[in-house]
Amino acid sequence: MDSTINGSSQEINSQSFSGSGPKPSFSLFGLLKIIGIAVLSLSVAAWIGFKTYGSFLSNKIESVNQEKETVFSADDKKAASEIINFQNKSDAVRNLLKSHIYTSRIFEAISKATISRVQWTTCSLDNRERTIDLSGRASDYSVLAKQYLFFEESDFNNITLANTGLSKEGGVEFKVSLKFGPEKFQEQN
Repeated sequence: MDSTINGSSQEINSQSFSGSGPKPSFSLFGLLKIIGIAVLSLSVAAWIGFKTYGSFLSNKIESVNQEKETVFSADDKKAASEIINFQNKSDAVRNLLKSHIYTSRIFEAISKATISRVQWTTCSLDNRERTIDLSGRASDYSVLAKQYLFFEESDFNNITLANTGLSKEGGVEFKVSLKFGPEKFQEQN
């Protein structure tokens, strides 16, 4: 049916009702702009969140440090310092005792290694060199030779016999130098 208004014919446009009219167009640039703004917004929000959380953690650390100061009084800190100092000193004494040469053990070893017909007249001990020098008398050279062999079988090393000779009273005078290893004359754990 034809309808005329003011002398012109108008047709009802069926296109305007079907939704196939002009569509909004999105360009690639516009899409990238929206994504950029979203990423920037998220970054700023994350930065603000991290700053706020960092400030919270700093305040928490400060409160824990203040609480720690109230828990440990000056007397407690002094006592702890004294305990640590005592521990260090006891460790030093323990190490000193481990390296200490017990001369009583040296003289015990000399006594065990001495045969009955030998007498000692002088003794000199050098801890640094780990040597002991003895002067003595033996009834004769065969007793001196036996004494030397006894020392070789004992806890001593580097046995040096010197200044042997007959004494005015009879018998043989001599000097002997013995080297000892500290492990045999130190505290055993």
